[in-house]
Amino acid sequence: MPDVQARVEDSIIAGDRVAARMSLTATHTQPLQGIAPTGRRFTLRTIDIWRVENGKFAEHWDIVDFPGLLKQLRGET
Repeated sequence: MPDVQARVEDSIIAGDRVAARMSLTATHTQPLQGIAPTGRRFTLRTIDIWRVENGKFAEHWDIVDFPGLLKQLRGET
């Protein structure tokens, strides 16, 4: 999806952890989550946590709002 934009909504750094609430916005131009392209704009929201070791990301956990994404792709409110 050539127009994808990533945005960090909030971030917290504590000790060896980085947490961020993020959003990815794009136009649905290719199959996604088993749904054929619709041409609709959508926003995928996530919460990510990384563990940093020696200045590099060593582990990653995330929560992704797939139900919200599917509602948008299906045109549901």
